Amino acid sequence: MPKKLLAALATIVYLQPAASLAVTTTIPDGCIKYEETGKVYEVQVQIVDGGDLWPKFSWANVLTKYAVVFWKQDEATVIDLGVFGLLMDTGVEGTDLQGRKWKVARRPWC
Repeated sequence: MPKKLLAALATIVYLQPAASLAVTTTIPDGCIKYEETGKVYEVQVQIVDGGDLWPKFSWANVLTKYAVVFWKQDEATVIDLGVFGLLMDTGVEGTDLQGRKWKVARRPWC
């Protein structure tokens, strides 16, 4: 993900106006599993409403929830969780912007 887009995404996720905080959820005890390899990563996951990402990010769907994981200063994974987002702690499957399949959950359900 280009640095300018990553910076904009981080700004949206972490510096939203107080009125819109209800559509962003932080899951400090999150985990994501890369379905192709089965590798599990214990990470902090941000659940973001697509309406907060669009139109700044043309790929965003206003009706969709996204899981965002920031790995390093210049790396993030954005996973499309669909319309219902992460409704259950036991997880939901999604697809990232490169078409890779992931499972997003709370620990220990990955």
